[in-house]
Amino acid sequence: MLLNEQIYEKIKSNVLNAQPCVLVSIVDTKGSSPRKRGACMLISSNWDVLGTVGGGSLELYSIKTAKSIFGSKKSVIKEFSLDEDNKEFSMICGGWVSLSFSYIHDDASFEDAKKFLFFKKTNLYIVGGGTVAHELCFLSSYVGFDTIVLDDRKEYASSNQHPSAVKCIHVKSYKELDKYIDLKRDDFFVSMTHGHSGDLDAVLFATKQKPLYIGCIGSRNKRNALDEFLRNNSVSEDVIKSIHSPIGLNIKAETPKEIAVSVLSEIILIYRNNFEI
Repeated sequence: MLLNEQIYEKIKSNVLNAQPCVLVSIVDTKGSSPRKRGACMLISSNWDVLGTVGGGSLELYSIKTAKSIFGSKKSVIKEFSLDEDNKEFSMICGGWVSLSFSYIHDDASFEDAKKFLFFKKTNLYIVGGGTVAHELCFLSSYVGFDTIVLDDRKEYASSNQHPSAVKCIHVKSYKELDKYIDLKRDDFFVSMTHGHSGDLDAVLFATKQKPLYIGCIGSRNKRNALDEFLRNNSVSEDVIKSIHSPIGLNIKAETPKEIAVSVLSEIILIYRNNFEI
C-alpha cells in the first residue's frame, strides 16, 4: 500500500471515529523543492503524523499551520518561498511550493479534500518464489507495492515463505500464467524462477500483456538466449529491447538482499519516471 493510500485509509478511519484531521498536500512547485506535486502529510487532532511534504522547516511550519486550522476549522492554500531570503524557513532549495491545508471532520469535507489526495495503486508480480524473491517481496511491500508471488512449487507459493505478499499463487506451469493473472498497463513484472525455461515462458507471457516493466534475472549470456527465444516467438524488437535483463541497477550486488535492493531501485526509478506520486 503506497503512502498516500495509507493516508486515505487513515482519513476514513478518522472520519468514522469522529477525529478531525488536516490533510497537507503539495499542489504545485517551481524550481527545487524537497518533494513534488501530490506529496501529502496527514495531521490528526491527537497530533499523530503520517506522511511527509519534505521535512525540515517546511514540515514544522505545516504542523504549526495545522494547529491554527484545527481552531478555525477552515481549509486554506498557502504559498512558500524556499530560498535563503526566507528567514522563517532557512532553506536553500531555491524553489517555491504551494500547499493546501484541508480540514476534514466528516464525509463531506473528506470528499472535498480528495482532489488533493493522489495515489496510483500498483501491482508487482514476482514469478518464482525463491530466496531473492523472498527479499524482493519484503522490500517492495515495505515501500508500498501490492506484491503477488507465483511459483510452480507449492511450498514457495505460500504466505509462510512470503508473509508480505498480498497474494501467493501456486501455478501448475509457467506456460499457463494467463490462467492465473491478467497484467495491466501500469503493473510491474519480474521473472526469477528456479530454471531458465521457466523464465523464458514467464517473460513470453508478459510480452503479450505489456505491463509497464518486465524484468528477468540472469546473466548477459542468458539475456542473449532470452532475446533469441522471444524472436522465435514473434516478439517485436521494440518489446525485446524494453525488457530489463540483467535485472536491476548496477550496484555490484551479490547477496540476495543486495540483489533485491538493486531490482527494487530500478522499479522505483521506472515508477517515479511515470507517476507523480
